[in-house]
Order: sequence, then structure tokens, then C-alpha cells
Amino acid sequence: MTRWLALVALLLLLLVVLPGSASAQNVAVAVPVAEKPEPAIEKKAVDLLQNISEQIGSLHSPANRVRAESAIAGLLWTRDEKRSRALFKSAADDLAEMIANIDYSDPEIYQQVSSLNQLRQEIVNRMAQYDPEAALSLLRATRMQPSGDGRTKWIADSEMSMELQLAGLIARQNPARTLELARAALPRGVSYPLISLLTNLQQKDPKLAESLYKEMVAQVKDEDLDHNYELAEAAWNLLNFQPPQANEDVYRELIGTLINAALSITPDNQSSINIAQNIYNQLQSAMPQIEKYAPARATALRQWSQNAERTFDPGIRMYQELNRAQNGTVDDILALAPRYSGELQSQIYQQAAWKAFSSGDAVRARQILNDFISDPIQRRQMLASFDSQSMEAAISETRIDDVRRLVGRLKSIEQRIQIMSRLAGNLAAKGDKKAALNLLNEARTVADSAPPGPGQMSAQLLLARSFAALDPDQTFGIVQPFIARINELTAAAAVIDGFDTRYLSEGEWVATRYSNLGNVVSNLNLTLALLARLDFDRARSLADQIQRPELRLTAQLEIARTTLGGEARSFSPTLSGRGIVMIRE
Repeated sequence: MTRWLALVALLLLLLVVLPGSASAQNVAVAVPVAEKPEPAIEKKAVDLLQNISEQIGSLHSPANRVRAESAIAGLLWTRDEKRSRALFKSAADDLAEMIANIDYSDPEIYQQVSSLNQLRQEIVNRMAQYDPEAALSLLRATRMQPSGDGRTKWIADSEMSMELQLAGLIARQNPARTLELARAALPRGVSYPLISLLTNLQQKDPKLAESLYKEMVAQVKDEDLDHNYELAEAAWNLLNFQPPQANEDVYRELIGTLINAALSITPDNQSSINIAQNIYNQLQSAMPQIEKYAPARATALRQWSQNAERTFDPGIRMYQELNRAQNGTVDDILALAPRYSGELQSQIYQQAAWKAFSSGDAVRARQILNDFISDPIQRRQMLASFDSQSMEAAISETRIDDVRRLVGRLKSIEQRIQIMSRLAGNLAAKGDKKAALNLLNEARTVADSAPPGPGQMSAQLLLARSFAALDPDQTFGIVQPFIARINELTAAAAVIDGFDTRYLSEGEWVATRYSNLGNVVSNLNLTLALLARLDFDRARSLADQIQRPELRLTAQLEIARTTLGGEARSFSPTLSGRGIVMIRE
């Protein structure tokens, strides 16, 4: 029973995860936790990893090799740290060579660099979970240089952010090292990552955090807050680090500096207006602290705020008034409408309708739309949003008849199957396995009768995952013929490669961005990973039937990763050069 409930919980998680971009934007901060497999199954997964490791050298795409090496390294760390470090180093060396060979004259340089930067983040994220100092060294050893024309200037802007995130992880073992890294970043200005690092350091070593805080405030006093939007915004956010964590005297210095900077700004040109409006927004939340620590300056700031308000265009003023009115009644929102015209007025009426709907008065909400929204497209969109909210409530409360009624209005087969699967998951979680199976069988009939194509295939794989915790045989029954279909489609794609789009690069499978076939392949990997938790040998046998070696390796690696402790999840294609390589972690 415990195993069945665990699978139901996993199913509920998977049902809300759809194919999409999953690029790592931030440094990972936690090792994925999952139920430890039985020793015999764990050995099979480790043996599979070894088998995959021996195949890496046969991959032609450097990006595929790097991603596979780093994925295996992450899985082996707690089992064979020496081997893991060697794989991380090999991946880093391969990545460094790829970076060294970047062609900055290529018109698609932005895509190339974005691809490599994402791959680099993936490796750093994995290593950071275990050894953040080594991850920092890897980050620096694979540093990319922006091109001279500004198309990749964002690289330098994100580099320091990544280093500071790693410094936050390092604080757990070596706070002094974290302070050193923070001080090295401080001359570039106070930033959000630096403020976040200050909070992490305070939790580990308050004295070191106090030292850093004083230096950050001193830096703020030297910064040109009158003309730099980003520095000003970060400086005002530093006020969120408040006493008793912050030293009161230094906190008063910070408030005084920010007030002086604000009062010195006269919004008489677009640049100063932008900064003044940003400070105005910051003041709304900062006024309680200002009144507490600098009460004599509060009146001057309120007067300054009134002057800043006069610079706002009608749209900004409308949103501010609308934001305040949200705390009132529907009538309070409607009262704003006569002050504006056109699209602004329409947005007010839409917010009033939302307010009524959210308050439980759906009749009035629809009446507002009918009376005041003349654009039929906007009206249909709002009504569809109401249906979506009603659907969510019906799913949560397992109101089967209401879900069936609302599902009937959806045109997308994938959306219909997703909704029915989520409801089945909720029913199963509440112990009604029979009702859940009946609903899934109903959904399977809907999916099987849909027109052939990527929509039907995605819906069928979603159903396969949904059946996993309730009727595994149905899951395997859906997936078995799916493998043959994938083999046919990828073989056909290879034949027409380059005729309409590129599917192969360096002899290995790729797919264009948002490729329907690529997303189906990714969904298949997700499904096989889930099946491995039910029957490792059977799932492995299915993966072995995938004909293209690089796609077979992808599926096998995901089975091993999920079995050995990773969280099952969806996998989206990842840019590699001018295509999307299907090797994922």
C-alpha cells in the first residue's frame, strides 16, 4: 500500500509537468531525493550506467558527450566519487574545447552561445550539489568571452550572478571564503545576487555578514543612484535586510543615503522619470521602515512621491489605482472606469469581472462582460479563463460531472486528456481506484479516436503515465507499440533531413526548436523512466528497442537516473549548435 500511494503521489506530480523549456537558470541548491531502490534494482541501474559510460565515446556530437558525461558523474558521486570527478573533468575539458572553437562571425552566434551557456550551467549545477568550490573552478575554467558587437554581452552580466550563487552554497562549509567572493564582486555594485548571498551568510556566520553589510552600504553611498536604474533598484531592495539582522546604525545610514538620492532626482527627462518611478514603487513598501528609522524625512518623501506621480502616463496611473481598488469591492473597481477610455477602460472592466468571479458571483462577472466588453475576442478569452478556473476547482474537489461538462468545451485533445488524467490522479489519491480507472479508460477511448498526429501521441503517452500507478499492464500495453512508431518516424525524419528542416547533426539526431517529434521523444523518455520504477527490466527492454543509438542512450540514461534517486520529470529538447540535441540529463 505504501508503494502504491508513493506512485500515486508521483503520478500527481507528473500530470502537471508538460513538455517545455527546462534550461537551468540558477545554480542548484539541493540533491534530488527519492525512495531508495532495492539493492538488486540499484545494481542493475548502476550496471546500466556503466554500459552507457562505455558508449559515450561513440557519440559524434560533443554536446551529447558532455551532457552524458556530466549526467553520469552526478549519479555516481555518492557511489564512486573518484570516477565522478574524472567524468566531470572530462565533460569540462570537452566543453572548454567547444567554447574555444566558437565562431563569433557566425550570424547565429547568439544561438550558439546560448546553447553552450545552458550546457555549462547544467554541468555546474550538478557539481554544485556536491562540491560548490569545485563547481566554481569549473565555471571559471569554462568562461566564455562576449563578442565585440554586443550580441553576447549578457554573458558577462550573468557570470557574476552564477559565481555569487555558488558562493552562497560555499557558505555552508566555508563562510570566510564566501565573504572573500562577495568582496570581489562588490566593486561591480550591489546586486540582487549579492543581497541574497548576504542573507545566506547571515544564517551561517552573523559576524561576517555584518562586515559584508557595512561594506555593501558603503558601496551604495559611492554609487550613482541618480542615473543607474539597476543599481538604484538593488540598493532599495537592500532595505529588506533589516534589524535585528542588520546593524541599526548602518541601517539608518543606508536609509539616509537612499532618501538623499531620491530627493535629488528631479523627473524632468525620460531617464530621470524612469528612475523616479522605480523609486516611487520601492517607497510603497519601504515607508514603514523610513517612518521608524528616519521619521523626520517621511514628509519630504511623501511630497516627492506626489511630484513623481504627476509624471506617470495614464496607463501607469490606472494600474496604480486599480491595484489599490483590488482591496475593495467590485463597485470600487467599476467606479474607476469612467476616468479612462479605450483599452484602459476595458482592462478595468475585465478586472471588475475577475473580482466578481473570484468572489463567487459568476453571474455578475458574466454580466459585466456582456455589458461593458464590446470586443468579442476579449469577451471569449475572459469566459474561457472563467471556465479554466472552474475546471481547476472541479478537479481539486473531484466533481466528476462538472469536469466532464467543462472538458467537453475544450478543442485540444491533449488538454482534454490532461484534465481527465489529473482528475483520475486526485480520485486515486483519495482511495477511489475504481473511479480513477473508469475515467482513464474513458480518456483512452477519447485519445484512440483522435486524428493521428503529435497531439494524439502526446495524449497517449500522458495516459500511459496516468495508468502506471493503477494498471501497469495498460501502461506497458500503450508504450510497446509506441516504440515501433517512434523508430518509423525518426527513420523517416533522417531520410528527409535537410529537405524542410534539419534532424541530424554530425550524424546524430537533433530536432528543430519546438519540434513535435522531438517533444514526443522526450515524453517517451519520461514515460520509460516512470515505468522503470514499476518494472526495471521491462522498461529497460523497451528502451533497448529504440533503434537510433543516441536516442536509445538517452532513454537508458533517464531510466538509470530516475531509478538511482532522481525525480522523474519531463525532458525538453536542448539547443546544440543550430539544432536541439536529444541527450538530456
